[in-house]
Amino acid sequence: MIRVTHIDKYYNRGKGSEVHALRDVNLTIQQGERIGIIGTSGSGKSTLLKVLGLLEVPDNGDYWLNDENVVRSKEKEKANLRSRQIGFVMQDFALMEDRSVLENVMTPLLFDRRYTWRKAKEKAYETLHRLSLEDLAKRKVSQLSGGQKQRIAICRAIVNDPLLLLADEPTGALDSRTAAEVLHVLLELNQQGQTLLIVTHDSQVAASCRTIYRMEDGHLQKES
Repeated sequence: MIRVTHIDKYYNRGKGSEVHALRDVNLTIQQGERIGIIGTSGSGKSTLLKVLGLLEVPDNGDYWLNDENVVRSKEKEKANLRSRQIGFVMQDFALMEDRSVLENVMTPLLFDRRYTWRKAKEKAYETLHRLSLEDLAKRKVSQLSGGQKQRIAICRAIVNDPLLLLADEPTGALDSRTAAEVLHVLLELNQQGQTLLIVTHDSQVAASCRTIYRMEDGHLQKES
């Protein structure tokens, strides 16, 4: 399904401030897997997430997404892949605070030519219903609690039925009880067949994953 091989990523390459963020990273993700990547701040785990999410281009190596090497795809092609096959859940929610919940969940579909406004609205309501959040559809995001915002962020991430759901510290901004509730939502989605990769510094969150990798100084190593 997804395979990255010999990935290297540099920042400020050739300068005194050069950072070798990813070093010969290899990773294979099968359909329906639940993978956790742990590591300290600056270890390279968020950079790897950006590469997998087609937000960063590696300096070396290959990235195979459904048997297509997407490393050298044009920016328009990558944007299409992101909108149709990849969902993102961020620590800071990355929602539009002054817009309604429904508008936020609809957003990814508005960049997909397969959806009219009406179809996008119907799909957004369907996804909110899936997570039992349809009662919040007309409320502004600014009126929601942190836990509600993260659930809405998850709805937005899965509204396009992505091949891969990438979660970057999805519980990092939440209290322990709310974090457990949000994690439960993610695990339920995985049990329903959603491929899930969680980047976290929280060992308890990582322990909920079937396969755990550790990132350290740009190196990715599978935990025994």
